[in-house]
Parts: sequence; structure tokens; C-alpha cells
Amino acid sequence: MSDPHDRKVAIKYNDTSLKEFCGICGEITHPEIPLDLFMNDCMKPVCARCGMKHAPELVRILARYYEDLENR
Repeated sequence: MSDPHDRKVAIKYNDTSLKEFCGICGEITHPEIPLDLFMNDCMKPVCARCGMKHAPELVRILARYYEDLENR
């Protein structure tokens, strides 16, 4: 049985806005700065669609973070 805390996706610091391929589906994604979704075990970005499938709570956290930044 898999551990529910063994995540495939994580929020990580990002310092580049270069296009990358999603580490899960291979589609092109545009990572946000300074935080975005990445594979837990490496720095391959994860697109929003895969994020919603594998870690919707992290997508909501990032959406709230960027919403708060805009409202400052």
C-alpha cells in the first residue's frame, strides 16, 4: 500500500520562466516565479492539468499565494 504522504508533486522555488515539458504528461508548461509545481524527486515542472489530477490541494495553495501577491 502506498503512503499518502509520498507525493509525486511538490511546490518548489523556481527562478526561471523558460518553457519546459511537464514531468508527468510531457506537455509544454510555463513555470511561475517564484513558486510552482515540480516533480517531488527532481526539478521537472508539472503542468496545471497534471497538478489538478495528482495534487489539487497544492494547486489551490499556489492559486491563493499568487492571488494574495496581486492584492498587496
